[in-house]
Amino acid sequence: MRYAIAGNQTERVKAMYTMRNVNGHVQVYDLRGNFLFSADSIREAREEIEEYAQSAA
Repeated sequence: MRYAIAGNQTERVKAMYTMRNVNGHVQVYDLRGNFLFSADSIREAREEIEEYAQSAA
């Protein structure tokens, strides 16, 4: 699952990630395929990405 690219900086940062459901948890990768972190749910992964996006904007 990739985030859609939008016009503002926060949305552009979020577009830089791919999430994969692996054995009941979510793994998050950058667009180069490098593993970044895992989360217990898609919601948790999105929250982590959102926090990073806000700090990077």
